Amino acid sequence: MRFIWDENNNRQNLHKHYVRFEIAVLVFNDPYAITQRDIIFEDEERWITVGAIGPGSILLVVHTFYEEHDEEVKGAEARHPSYSRKKRRRH
Repeated sequence: MRFIWDENNNRQNLHKHYVRFEIAVLVFNDPYAITQRDIIFEDEERWITVGAIGPGSILLVVHTFYEEHDEEVKGAEARHPSYSRKKRRRH
């Protein structure tokens, strides 16, 4: 599997969620990761994968699959699963 992302989106994700896509791709190494279909966004079918990137560290990654046989994955967003809940409490 090959992983791609837009570098500007990577910088924005780091600023917003404190996670780089270079780290986020590690969720795909987790044999217990869970992937489910999310939404259609701007004519793209999006997927969510939740998995461990190390002991005690879990990430949620929003992505798309490209290429035949889903060989290419493009990152859209990566964050710690509880991040959005904490952010909402502050507002």
